[in-house]
Parts: sequence; C-alpha cells; structure tokens
Amino acid sequence: MENGYMLMGHGELTADPLVVPPGRDKVAIPQGTVIQFYTHAGQILAYGPEQIDAWSEATAQWKPLDSSCVTPNLVLTNASDLLAAALVNVPEAGGRKVIRGRPVIQPGVNGEANPLLLCDDWEGLCPTKPEQVARGATHVCGGILAKYTGELHWLACATFTGIADEDRVAAAAALEGLPTGVLLGQDPDWVPREADLARVDQVNLDMLSAAADGARLHCVIGGSAFLIGASAESVGYVHEGRTRGYALHQRDSVDALLTVRRTGDGGGRLEVGGVPPLKDSVVREAIGRICDVEVITSTSHDFGPATGDEDVRAVYEVNARKVQGAEHGDELTCLAGGGLFLIGPYDYDHAEKHRCYVEQQQEAAVCDITVHRRRGRNWLEVVGLPGEMQAAFAEFAAGVEMEAHFS
Repeated sequence: MENGYMLMGHGELTADPLVVPPGRDKVAIPQGTVIQFYTHAGQILAYGPEQIDAWSEATAQWKPLDSSCVTPNLVLTNASDLLAAALVNVPEAGGRKVIRGRPVIQPGVNGEANPLLLCDDWEGLCPTKPEQVARGATHVCGGILAKYTGELHWLACATFTGIADEDRVAAAAALEGLPTGVLLGQDPDWVPREADLARVDQVNLDMLSAAADGARLHCVIGGSAFLIGASAESVGYVHEGRTRGYALHQRDSVDALLTVRRTGDGGGRLEVGGVPPLKDSVVREAIGRICDVEVITSTSHDFGPATGDEDVRAVYEVNARKVQGAEHGDELTCLAGGGLFLIGPYDYDHAEKHRCYVEQQQEAAVCDITVHRRRGRNWLEVVGLPGEMQAAFAEFAAGVEMEAHFS
C-alpha cells in the first residue's frame, strides 16, 4: 500500500538479546522501505478514541531510515488489551484498523507473531549490511521487513489513552525516576510475586528435566529471579515477558551458564558459572525449590570447551562441510571469538557448547562470508573478522582448497 503501515505495541528502542536471533541485533533495510520510529517522552505515546492522530503526541527518535542504513532489530509485543479501547472508533479495512490510510499491524493480531520482530532470521540468510541490499539481497524470514514494504511507522508505547483513568495515571506516575533499562510497558516498581516465581520454577524444572547429561543451559539472574532456558533466545520465549523483563533490566542482571551433570543412579549435580557472590543465594534457593541436587557455583565465565583436539576437530568438520557445500555467490555467517570461529548458521550446525563458549567471549564478533568459485579459482570474501583470527582462518581456508580475502 502506498501509504505504508503503522506498527503498534509495547516495545523498546534497543534490540532485546533474549528474543533477537544471534548475530541479528542490527539488520539491513530492504530497498523501497523507509522506517520512522516514534515514542512519546521515550516511554508513553498517548492516542485514543477521542484523539487518534498518532503524530500529535509522537516524538521521532531518529531520522527516517532507508536502505542505506542499518536498524536495530527491534521487537514489539502485544498490547491489544490497551489498543482495543484506544482504537475503538478507528475504521477498518480488510480486517485491520486503518489510520490515515495506513493499516495497523499489531503483534498477536490477524495472524501476526507475538513477539513481532523486524527480522526473525534464525538461519543467517537475511542481509545485515546495506552493501548486501545494494547487491540485491532481500529479507526471506517471517519478520516485518520481509512482509511489509513502503513507509513503516513504528510506534512503541507504554500506555495508550482510551483506557481506565487510574491506569493512565499509574503509567504517567511511573515515569518519575524511571530506570533507564526498564522495558516499555513495564511498571518499573513491579517485582515478581510468589505466583510469578512459581511459574518460573515450573519452566526451570521443565528445562532441567529435558536436559541430557552435559547439556549447557542459558540463565538470566536479576533481582529475585533466576530464569533457565535452553539458549539465550529460549529464555525470551519460555518465560513470561513481564518476569523476563524484570530479570533482564535489573541493575544487577547477569547472564550465566548452567551445566547438567547426571549420574547413573538418577542423581547428579548442577554447575552454574558466572554467578556473582551476592547472587549465589538466589541461584541456590531457586534450584532448591524444584529439585534436590548438588549445586556448584562459580564467578567465572569461562564456560568454554577445553578447546582441545576433539573440540577443534569437531568445529573444523562443520566449518568444512558448510564451505564445501556452498556454491558461487552463497553468503554464510561466522561467529568468532576465543580462538574458535563457527561458520553457520552457527546456532543450528555447531554443538551448543561451542556456540555458548564463543558467544561468551568478550571479543566475540559476527562476520560475513561470501563464497566465490570462478574459472577454477576458489576464494572466500570475509568481512568483519578480527585481525588476530585471520591467520587461523586463512589456514582453514587453505585446508578446504580456498583462498581467504579479508576486509
């Protein structure tokens, strides 16, 4: 549609690391698409049945972004409980509310995903750089940038007029002294109650029960909450958004990694790395509520494989298979750090322990690889690989009969 679309829901103006696919915190904008991001006072955007002119209250946070730019891979979550009242008098067309000729896209409504991402590429196929778009790359995922083109007006809000007065007053009052990290739409003074922690405990128990011996699970520790997921992304899906937002945006929030050790007699222990001393009791109490096992904690974030011969060989075999199976012009992603580089889509093809190890390295970086096979000459065009890892990559490339060109 010529006028484009309005995307409305709860959200924030930074990529959520627990929802966004690895290596996709920033993505390229397709040709023919322009995005304008709005909030009100950084938090509340007020518009309702009496005044539905969205721009009268909105503040554009950045200049409009087009295909010459990258954008944070932002996330919207469902706010239909508030928008139902705010949009009650708004006309519909084609089953959607329409404002100023622009259909309203809402997470969880009319078949849209919830949460709804700009790009939900889990296979490393969508462009992350304007140069890729200029060469004709497009988004092929199920996210907004693959489904909608033209002008996209992104309205991330904490509350909307048209709801109960007491709710609006509470939301406005929450802006006073608002913590900088709070999720839009979340009461900054909210803390998990016993019922909320009971739901967390059930998810944590499900994660542990399904984990095999040696499995590594991702954890978030923040405030009084300890959340376990199969991966960093999984934490964002399996736990309720309100509790996840609380844990993630506490000032003391940290990531940790839990390793499951099972024994033949049905017992075992849990090793949790990356636990600050002041959070040790939170971890032990949370685990103690759901199972009776030995718990070993450590402040160290050295989660990695020993990077011994067996690990290096396993990573090499996957990398070689990916490169050797690629055709001319194919684009691959690579996650590098801690002396290892994983050619992907690395989140599917490589062992979780190797992926977790690299992701936890302070210098971890995601780079792009383009495969070239032309006139008997084969080479890999590598963009963004840290200099200290280029020699090792060149040695790998030679082993699979390829040259390596870095930029």
